[in-house]
Amino acid sequence: MFGYVTANRPELKIREFAEYKGYYCGLCHMLRKKYGADAGFTLTYDMTFLIMLLSSLYEPKLERKKRRCPIHPIRKQYMIRNEITEYAADMNLLLARDNLRDDWEDEKSIKAFFGKWLFDRRADFVESKYPRQAEAISDALKELGRIERDHMYRWSEMCGADYDTTKFIKKEELLSRLLVSKRKTRISFDKIYDDMEAEDLDLVTRPFAKMMSEIVAMKDDAFAPILKKFGYYLGKYIYIKDALCDLENDIKNASFNPFLMTKMTKEYRAWIDSLQQANLGACIAEFEKLPLERDLPILRNIIYEGIKMSGKKCKTGEKK
Repeated sequence: MFGYVTANRPELKIREFAEYKGYYCGLCHMLRKKYGADAGFTLTYDMTFLIMLLSSLYEPKLERKKRRCPIHPIRKQYMIRNEITEYAADMNLLLARDNLRDDWEDEKSIKAFFGKWLFDRRADFVESKYPRQAEAISDALKELGRIERDHMYRWSEMCGADYDTTKFIKKEELLSRLLVSKRKTRISFDKIYDDMEAEDLDLVTRPFAKMMSEIVAMKDDAFAPILKKFGYYLGKYIYIKDALCDLENDIKNASFNPFLMTKMTKEYRAWIDSLQQANLGACIAEFEKLPLERDLPILRNIIYEGIKMSGKKCKTGEKK
């Protein structure tokens, strides 16, 4: 569910892009140094944004240095690090491990299984260091799992199928069974679909939003309430965008998606787009309450432009 909080690079100045990349390379170096070379492959620009946001807010001393990089061995890379880089590296590892768990549950990917197993012990250390954030991630995953199972059971019952958590019939088969049911019982064609309404969608997105709110709030201080609200609405936006972008793939893999049984009409897509605009608007409103100065043009580039342009092209998603 990550990889969406990125910059609109063509609009960055050369100096700004160098700073942005410096934070990214600094996080990569920290991940590899603390958790091994394989941890570097979990790197995301989402955590780079978190470093820049919290660095701008708390203004810790920055370490600017050119270092050797195994990915780019010919020339030393410009890296920016500080105490928040270490926090972001820890959160990056936790989220990567749990994202691999999610992929294993959804797709039974062998790559996800071994990745999850590889990071488990190192993630246990992070959990003991940040119990509040670790509990938020654990609770979010459990709640998401319960919600997903409830919806899958309901959708299975719609077509008279038995739900099996390890083998769920694909949407095409669901629809074909419902068509047979329609001919037998003369139910409305609309019964085939189960559109995700506002209340249901809020329920589905809430666990991930709460998790993001706890991760963004690094400290329990005066800024925490604003940061938590910012993270909450950012989490809602990311969850919905990821669901829309993954819809086609989730249909093929018979994985849970809040829009799996939704009839994607123009009206429904417009409603989703308006909902996403509201989520992003609330996120930006909280962002602007923070007393930020350092790297503010880059942060605004990400929040106002980059996040809307990032990610895969969503055929059923929001307007770009």
